[in-house]
Amino acid sequence: MVSDAWYVAEKYEKDRFANEISKTINSIAGRYGINKGSVSVIYYDSYDVRVAEPNAWSGGYKILK
Repeated sequence: MVSDAWYVAEKYEKDRFANEISKTINSIAGRYGINKGSVSVIYYDSYDVRVAEPNAWSGGYKILK
C-alpha cells in the first residue's frame, strides 16, 4: 500500500519505487527458497485503488495512477 504522496510523485519516481521494492521483496523471498522473480508485487493506495502492477510485456511496472 502506498501513501497519498504517490499522487504527487513524478512518473520516474513511481517507476523507481515500484521496481526497487519489488526487487527487495523478491530478494527476501529468495532467501526462503522461493524462486527469484516469482513474486508479483501489486501496489494499491489507502482506498484500495490499484496504482501500479507488473508489466507482463516489457518487464518493469505499469503505472496506472
